[in-house]
This record gives sequence, C-alpha cells and structure tokens, in this order.
Amino acid sequence: MESEHEQYFCKIPLSLAADNGHEHVVKVLLESKANIDSTDTMNRTSLSWAAERGDRAVAELLLERHGNMKHMDDDGNTPLALAVMYRPEAIVNLLLEENAIIDSEASEGQTPLRIAANHGHEHVVRLLLEHNANMPAKAFINGGLTLLTWTVEK
Repeated sequence: MESEHEQYFCKIPLSLAADNGHEHVVKVLLESKANIDSTDTMNRTSLSWAAERGDRAVAELLLERHGNMKHMDDDGNTPLALAVMYRPEAIVNLLLEENAIIDSEASEGQTPLRIAANHGHEHVVRLLLEHNANMPAKAFINGGLTLLTWTVEK
C-alpha cells in the first residue's frame, strides 16, 4: 500500500488542485488547457477528487468544462459514488442536477444507493430514491438488512 506521501505525488497537477480545494489554481490550469479528464495512478480524474472532497465550487468549474461524470476509477467508482461515500448531500445534489449516472456499479456491485445506505446517509438515500435510483429488493447492506427493509425502517 502506498503511503499518503507517495499518493500525493502520483496525482497530476489538476487533480492535486481539485483534491486540495484550490479553486483559483484549478481555474488557471483549465484556462491553460489542462486536460480535464487526465487520470492519475488511481485512475481518478480531477472531478473524482473534487467530488470525494465535497468541493462544490471546484466541481462546478470542472463540470462547466464538461468533466466526465461517467469515468470510473480503479475501484469502479464514479464521481457520484465518491461523493456519496465521503461528502454527502451538497455535492451529491450538484452531480444529480448534472445528470450523473445514478445506478453505476463499482466493485462488488456497489451502487451509489447501496453506498449511501451502508454509510447511514439517510438524506442521501432519500435524494437518490427521489432521482429514481434502482433499489434491488435483495441488495444487502451492513447489518444484514436489505435496502428495502432499511429504507422502510427509516
């Protein structure tokens, strides 16, 4: 496993700026024609890092320049899946407004809805369901509950 130090230096400049919330630097790099969909050693784009960080301003900049919301990292996570995992609601809202793929499957069949349920993000679960996320009746989450049972109990 790479140390945090090693991971830090394996990111491209645009991803570094996005991951650290440096909106002005992201803007300068984009104006200088940085490739918005370049990937780093984790196969993540700058939009993936902004989504994980929950930085709405940076994500908006990247989406204005047509950052790829469909791109999957090495674990199969889209920016929406990363947002659901790490920074609920505000960034999830933004990505859903921009028509993110709501039912993408990461490793082990994890969808954004299952990720939100596993992390106990009730508001995000409701938000995803309002946007017609698919809820398989037999999809289990932590604690052995199905998504349907968990949703009903909440």
